[in-house]
Amino acid sequence: MSHSHPHPFTITHSLSSPPIDLFFYSSTSPGYTFLSNLLTQKSSSMSSDTDGANGGSALPNTTSGGNSTTANGLPSPPSSPMDSKLPPSPPLSSVSLFYNTTAEPEPVDVDRLIESLNFLVRHNKTVSSLRSVSERCKAACKERDSLMRSTVRLQTENVALAEQVEKQKAKVQSVKTKTLETIKKATDKVTGLENDVQTKQASLDERNEELTKCKKDLAELEKKLNEARARGEVHKRAESAAVEAQSSLKKDMEKLQVSFAEDKDKFQKGTVELEEMRAYYFPTKTMAPAEIGRLLDGIFDSAYNVVYACFSQDLSEDHFAKSEPGQDKTAATATRAWDKFTSRIQDGLPGISLPASNTPAAKTMRIVAVMRFLGLLATTELFQPVYICDQGEDFSNILARVKDPKLAEAARRVLLQVLATTRDVDGDEDEDDADDDDDEESDVEEEGDGDEEKPLSKVRADSVVQEVLEVVGGLLSPPQKKSFCTELFQWSYETARIWEDTLQPLEQRIIARALPEIVDDDSSLWSALVYPSSPPSASRTASFSGQRPPAARRGSMSVGSPPSLLARPMLPPPKAVATATAATAVSTVELADVSIDIWPVFTLADEKETVVKRGLVVTKKQVAPALEEIQHTQSPRRMHRQLRRASSMVRSPRRQSTAPAFLDISPAN
Repeated sequence: MSHSHPHPFTITHSLSSPPIDLFFYSSTSPGYTFLSNLLTQKSSSMSSDTDGANGGSALPNTTSGGNSTTANGLPSPPSSPMDSKLPPSPPLSSVSLFYNTTAEPEPVDVDRLIESLNFLVRHNKTVSSLRSVSERCKAACKERDSLMRSTVRLQTENVALAEQVEKQKAKVQSVKTKTLETIKKATDKVTGLENDVQTKQASLDERNEELTKCKKDLAELEKKLNEARARGEVHKRAESAAVEAQSSLKKDMEKLQVSFAEDKDKFQKGTVELEEMRAYYFPTKTMAPAEIGRLLDGIFDSAYNVVYACFSQDLSEDHFAKSEPGQDKTAATATRAWDKFTSRIQDGLPGISLPASNTPAAKTMRIVAVMRFLGLLATTELFQPVYICDQGEDFSNILARVKDPKLAEAARRVLLQVLATTRDVDGDEDEDDADDDDDEESDVEEEGDGDEEKPLSKVRADSVVQEVLEVVGGLLSPPQKKSFCTELFQWSYETARIWEDTLQPLEQRIIARALPEIVDDDSSLWSALVYPSSPPSASRTASFSGQRPPAARRGSMSVGSPPSLLARPMLPPPKAVATATAATAVSTVELADVSIDIWPVFTLADEKETVVKRGLVVTKKQVAPALEEIQHTQSPRRMHRQLRRASSMVRSPRRQSTAPAFLDISPAN
């Protein structure tokens, strides 16, 4: 079938919509591909007679561009422009579609075609929207170009302004530098002017002062001139009076010469009296504090040896027995002696525990108690500034109440001189006392009519011995008592001689103070006594077992020399650190740790109160074994348990004993 003339092919909506313009796109657009395929298919269908005679359809299954066709030969609608990756082509002019064909047109699927056209309409709207966006982009680009041009212009202006600013800065800096130089020069000039002004002002002030002074001098001169004029007038009147006074002065001169002669005689008599008064003062001497300390250490060591050698021995068990009716007379006497000893010690010396046994702790506390009692007696009777009476410390208390140190020292020196002139040192009598032990004992234990003729040092030594024996004599057997009495008297007397001959004449008097007398909390004044750790020598122990050791002769002692007891070989003193004396302890102790002091502190009566020997104390830790023993004794059941535990420890040697270890108090060899 063929057509003789072409006829237009117009596409419209089927739903009475306005006509739709078709646009040709570029060859890459989906719309263009769809229309091209449609026209190609129609042309091919109408020109193929063979296919029409056979009544079949020879439409191709595919088209250029890869679009598929439907069963009636129409191409399938293209994919949505939103799904396509290709950009839309710009629209072209709308045209009418026409074609020439000689064949009859095949029926077209109008619905499909309308659907495709609707898609094209939507696509056209999208293109219109994109066109408006493109126009806005063009406008924005124009505005951007305008802004860029404005930015370039502003940058150019900024560069120009920056150059101007730099030039202005350089100019301002130059002006500033010149201004600062000018200001500096002006300041220097002003400073110089101020200095000149100050100098001139000072000079002006000086001149004003001189002027004021000159005015005052002038006024005084005028006043003196007026006075001189007045005196000139008076002088004339006084000349006549002076003549009369001259004769009177001559008479007065004669009287003064007589008075001067009388005063001269009085001065000469006063000088003689002063020399006589100097003779009443005892000539003092000096001694180094360290040397004084060594001498005091020897005194303590000797006392400790005497007490230790006696009271380190076991006491009779009768002393520890309880007083019961029908008790043996000897046992009752021993029990009373122990009760007297403990009551006297514990009443006067609180802080000392005295176990009723012969354990090392009990012996230690007995030695400490006797040393404490002896220290108090020695402080009262022996360690005194002057021996002016038989006993006591009355003069020492008087000196302590004197507020003027010079007056107290003058009183002491006068009394020392009086005693020095009246002292009767009889060496032969001392030698006889050393040889005749029976006579010596009678001198110590009995007070006779001859006590008044004894030296005060010996009387005070007798007082110390009597006081000590009053307390501890009942604990000793007759041989022990005799030996202890002899040794204690020898120590007391020779200590008194040392104090009287060597320490009392010192320029600064020595003060012995016990712990309660010291108000300030100065723990550096005290040291803990370190107990010795080995048994005493055989000679000293034998002397207190009834055998008398060879005694030194006290009569051989000379004034100012160390006494025989302190000069002869002594028992080793209690163990100490860094020195060979017991007076030096390991370190100072806190007063809160002190149980009781056993020996006083020795200081000089100077402004610094120089310490020449520390006091010795026993700490609470050292007293603990004795307290523990007393507690165990007061609890029999507990003691029984400890004895059983101790026996079990003996049976199993692998277990160590937990019994308290008491300190050994025997002197070191």
